[in-house]
Amino acid sequence: MTCLFLSAKVENAFKPLEELSKKAKWPKPDEMLALEFTLSKGLKYDFSVHHPYWALHGLLLDMQQYLKETPSRARAEAYEKLTATYNLAVQRVTAATLTDLPLTHPPSQIALGCFIGAARECDFRSQAESFMQKRLSKESPEALTELRARLDDAAAQALIQSRFLNEDKKVVQARLRAQASPIDAKLKLCRNPERNPDSLL
Repeated sequence: MTCLFLSAKVENAFKPLEELSKKAKWPKPDEMLALEFTLSKGLKYDFSVHHPYWALHGLLLDMQQYLKETPSRARAEAYEKLTATYNLAVQRVTAATLTDLPLTHPPSQIALGCFIGAARECDFRSQAESFMQKRLSKESPEALTELRARLDDAAAQALIQSRFLNEDKKVVQARLRAQASPIDAKLKLCRNPERNPDSLL
């Protein structure tokens, strides 16, 4: 069952763990997760790290398709605003990757939050909002409320970080060095000794 669960992930045919565990009496979901790591390690498998840039690019392509429905007179201006929004959103995503957002939010939420935040500044808010309403029309009101809160959180953190990055470079570098030293010390303790060329293993 663990092999089936892992292979479904690898082939982009993901099945939720709860769904699989209902169909099998063994192993339990927490046991399957532990076995998944052991199996991956035995296969010497490298995990792909998904980042918000892919999701943001996909969002750009979806928005281009969506804008084809707008009247031809307004379409050129809408495409210009979309390009400006996308470029600003890329900067926000870059800033977001320097925060703890990738640890607390999935890449798609970071991308969408940064995009909506950028749309507010590029006079593209109404199109972005109507696009979201169309795409998320099947979601429950509770799920939409929770999603909106998470997107606003992602947009706010990315905005704060982007302003921080636009400060005086020397001030930023000094502040980052002070923050990086204790993090670096923690990372050395957390590193897998089997992957560390300096360790005895």
